[in-house]
Amino acid sequence: TPIDGVPTDLRSFATIGQRGVRLLLADSTNAERTGYVPSEVTVGERLDEIVSHAEGRILVACFASHVHRVQQAVDAVVRDRRKFAFIGRSMLRNSEIAMDLGVLDIPEGSLVDLNELVDMPDSQTAIISTGNQGEPFAALSLMAAGEHRSISLSEDDTVIISATPIPGNETRVSRVINNLYRAGVKVFHGRNTHVHVSGHAAAEELKTFYNVVRPDALVPVHGEYRHMVANAALGREMNIPEVEICEDGDMVVLEDGELRVERGAIAAGYVYVDGTEVGGADSIIRDRRHLADDGVLIVTIGVDFSTGEILIGPDIDSHGVTTDDDDLHAIIKERVEQSVASLEVPIDPDHLRTRIRNSAMRAVKKTVKRRPVVLPVVIEV
Repeated sequence: TPIDGVPTDLRSFATIGQRGVRLLLADSTNAERTGYVPSEVTVGERLDEIVSHAEGRILVACFASHVHRVQQAVDAVVRDRRKFAFIGRSMLRNSEIAMDLGVLDIPEGSLVDLNELVDMPDSQTAIISTGNQGEPFAALSLMAAGEHRSISLSEDDTVIISATPIPGNETRVSRVINNLYRAGVKVFHGRNTHVHVSGHAAAEELKTFYNVVRPDALVPVHGEYRHMVANAALGREMNIPEVEICEDGDMVVLEDGELRVERGAIAAGYVYVDGTEVGGADSIIRDRRHLADDGVLIVTIGVDFSTGEILIGPDIDSHGVTTDDDDLHAIIKERVEQSVASLEVPIDPDHLRTRIRNSAMRAVKKTVKRRPVVLPVVIEV
């Protein structure tokens, strides 16, 4: 029962299946979930109930791409005779596109600019925003942290997070919800009331689809590995002849009527974007992790290479190594001076840098049990 009255066209899928489907790639996100996903319409009923009982301002956070959910949020606040505004770049962009295409119906005069909305009584207003996954710079996260430039939350506000966390986002979403509670607002979300239904097919829906399409082969996609394993089990239960579980980098080959999987055929993984560079070297990432874990230590020294006499420093500067800098720096300075004094003259600059790095590293490890990045700066005087 979709809210636009257009149900899934299983007849057309069956027609495609009759022509023959060699390979089906199917979403696995809810493959572990038994039964069927409730109708989207049921969410609208709960939204209506919450909005009608709210005393102050209403804030609804949902996926900007979920036009039906945005429509239900709009319908709920308009029925309560509220004006509303969209917040968030993707929400503004997607709602504009949806309105242009005629798939988002907004009654005339109900949508206002945010600058106009903030001057209205809270009991007559609502905001539909992004940020349901706890994105750090999304509108809801900024409001929860008290950092939004236009909206400050009050105890009469009601926040509806019309979503559940995507696997991996649980901590960020929980942080936002905790901050909302600290602000004193009422919070409704997908784990404490029925304000969300999944858009991903549950097990019985997947089995129905497999029975309609009847593919020759199935490769589960979109989900964690355990979800794809569950989806593969459903495929085998529905007697799909070939079922393969693949990971990033695997290549599925259809050739001469046969299907085969070439494991790890393509290099796949994270692609790092660093300023203007794309695909940074692993060594750079390792160095930055090292800096983050153990800090950095800089030793600056000026030496007469011909005599071995120290004329400048050694000066020690450290970041992220210890809170007791002075004592550690004194120990490092003494060890570096001893190391320089033991070198034969004339001093080789590369040998000097290595000796400084090693002596400083040993001093730090013995004193605070850490291994910072040591950068020797040697000046020939």
